[in-house]
Amino acid sequence: MIRGHFDGASVRPPITPTAVSEPPADEVPEIECPLTGEQMPINDIDALAMSYSRITDHINRVDATRQRIRQVFAMQAAEQTTKTRRVLGRDAVVKLTMPDDSWDNGILKEAWNDFPDQRDRILRIERIAVQKREYAKVKDATGDDAMTALLGMVSDARRESTALPSVTIERLPPKPSDDREPATDPEVAEALELCDLVISMIDDLPTAGVEFGESVGDRVRGIAETIDHTGVVTANQRNALDNMRAGIERWLDRRR
Repeated sequence: MIRGHFDGASVRPPITPTAVSEPPADEVPEIECPLTGEQMPINDIDALAMSYSRITDHINRVDATRQRIRQVFAMQAAEQTTKTRRVLGRDAVVKLTMPDDSWDNGILKEAWNDFPDQRDRILRIERIAVQKREYAKVKDATGDDAMTALLGMVSDARRESTALPSVTIERLPPKPSDDREPATDPEVAEALELCDLVISMIDDLPTAGVEFGESVGDRVRGIAETIDHTGVVTANQRNALDNMRAGIERWLDRRR
């Protein structure tokens, strides 16, 4: 969630850290980390990078489990032969749409060239692509009328990408030392103690709650790291810790 006024067209990525302007604090939009509840000003690159890395790790762990479940569903439906298949539980109904087969384009290209009289019946040209390196060499060059017309059409066919860039965090701020000095702020000290308590409770969860516990552990450790780094506890962080403790207690109550 982004808080505050934000005009995306007016924001440009900084070339160097000194290029970042520092508007008044009450005018800087913030993004809330969904794992820790931390409110991060959009000009705090360190906090954003740490949050991005933490969220990426969490997503990767979650996605690995999701992929495993998909594999199990596929195995359950392996004897079915239709493109659309279903796996039934006691109450659940899971619909599977099987992926299309792929084709070796090298072999198809050879078949296209070898059988010009028969190819149109079963083969087609899927798409035409630009040879980007060659196009970059000649796109601004002058030539005969035909080449000029071709370059003009290729240029008109270009659609600028609106996708977001891929992101790789190459370096993060140093993590706080495990041998941290005791917090002097009572609220911070209490919150860090609560983090330690929740993590210790996770070890007592039953087998059915292990996955839930791992997710909670990721969030709690992220919150503890952020609190230790900033020396501040937000209301969202405290509420999140209280809710996670209550969730674990409900799991533990089932065992009693």
